[in-house]
Amino acid sequence: MNYPSVSIVIPVYNNKERLGKCLKALSVQTFYRINYEIIVVDNESSDGSLDVAKTHADRMLIQNKLKSPYPSRNMGIRAAKGYYKILLDSNIVVPKHFIESGIRQLEENTSDFGAPIIQFEINENSSTWELLDSLIYVDIKREIESGRVAGGCVFTKNEFFEKYGYFDETLRSTGDSIWSKKAIALGANLTLLGHLEVSYPPKDRSLLLKKARRIGAGKRMVAIQNGLSNFRIFKQALWTMRPLPLKEIRQRINARGKENITYHQRKLWLYNWIRNVHTGIGRMGF
Repeated sequence: MNYPSVSIVIPVYNNKERLGKCLKALSVQTFYRINYEIIVVDNESSDGSLDVAKTHADRMLIQNKLKSPYPSRNMGIRAAKGYYKILLDSNIVVPKHFIESGIRQLEENTSDFGAPIIQFEINENSSTWELLDSLIYVDIKREIESGRVAGGCVFTKNEFFEKYGYFDETLRSTGDSIWSKKAIALGANLTLLGHLEVSYPPKDRSLLLKKARRIGAGKRMVAIQNGLSNFRIFKQALWTMRPLPLKEIRQRINARGKENITYHQRKLWLYNWIRNVHTGIGRMGF
């Protein structure tokens, strides 16, 4: 029996609209369709995401252990048959050469895993909260330079997970950083797939602050696992809640900002402070 050479694992929870766009983009790749499989792992969605998955996915799995992407990814990875395993968030839309380009760059760089650049779908009508999201989060180049990477779009090859480990299923957030740092510590080579870009929608105020609290809660859980005292965790939370210098917002705009978009620096500074406060509250356990 011939197995596909590529497996794409997509966890989803109540995200049918973006999942539809994600799957549609994956269905028109320059890579031969017979050579890749799409595995959607549904986290018991109630909005019809599983019905959307049936239009393009080769296999649909149900993960009802925990409302988290980590056990869903692990389930999909263990079911995958391809030599290359690609982790992909249901929010992401990819170009036609996505599979072909990612694999080529991974091999050219002789790397074990790698991630492409993620571009936020922002324009002159985007809210300040959405612009803040695009400046602060999912900075893949910066993450890789720091020795970690988000798991929302990652190429791996061969028996990567058997060699370097799966995702920690006890976490709800920050698991990507822990997983990738552990892999690097064990000898895995991480690379930026710099000639490949995928698109991602920014979050509005409600979702962004919810994410900030979730990240804070994830960092709290990691701190507890590492044996930190409540006092140390409280001090870390207070440090997280501090306002950052305005110049850092300017630096982010210079590094990641787009032309023809107006960035209100002081407003972004204030909103980022609010985001930091929510992250700190999450670290305190509230």
